[in-house]
Amino acid sequence: MELSLVTIRDNERANRPLFDGSLLLRDALSTYARLRWPTNTVKQAAREWELSIDEGRAVAAARASQATLDKILRHKNGGWAVALPVLGAVIGEGVDEFITAERKRHAQAALRERALLRDLRALAPARRLSGAEPAPAAAEPSRSFRGRVGEG
Repeated sequence: MELSLVTIRDNERANRPLFDGSLLLRDALSTYARLRWPTNTVKQAAREWELSIDEGRAVAAARASQATLDKILRHKNGGWAVALPVLGAVIGEGVDEFITAERKRHAQAALRERALLRDLRALAPARRLSGAEPAPAAAEPSRSFRGRVGEG
């Protein structure tokens, strides 16, 4: 699998940083297209994602409709390769940063769980000696119900 990485640095039309949290999906897609194709952006985007020239113009101008966004994301040349950097720009965090943060969070949760389990195991002998341990449940199920439903 080949990983495509495009870092979208800033939105030149608005003169503001891209990761300030106020970026819209259309703006991020427009910036992505302009960085990917610095010249002939409209025609290159239209050719790459099989859009009409008007749709390509709307992408470049950050006015793409929801149908055009869907068409790009579902296209064989779109999909994750376009969605990941564009959504990362909108969210303000790249996929690699998100995965790293989630791995750390899961590792910390696993450490807490192991520590709790170790503490519970250490408490178990003390509970048995003090008589605080409840009596074990009956091993056999109740025999109050016999036979099948409807049989008497």
